[in-house]
Amino acid sequence: TIVIDGGDWAAVKQRLRTRYLQTLVVNYAVWPTAQFINFLLLPSSLQVPFASTIGVFWNAYLSLKNAGGNR
Repeated sequence: TIVIDGGDWAAVKQRLRTRYLQTLVVNYAVWPTAQFINFLLLPSSLQVPFASTIGVFWNAYLSLKNAGGNR
């Protein structure tokens, strides 16, 4: 989206430097915890809806994180 909004390669590299590591850390906190709960505590009939719900919130988080944009 940076390039589409008129940004250049330097802006892409800057975004990766400032947001990638933080997002990766949050990812490693959210998904292993969610899957631990999913497979350990939930019956198999609820595992897919639970993972899908977590996925919706994860995608919302990523969208909000990216909405910070080029400011």
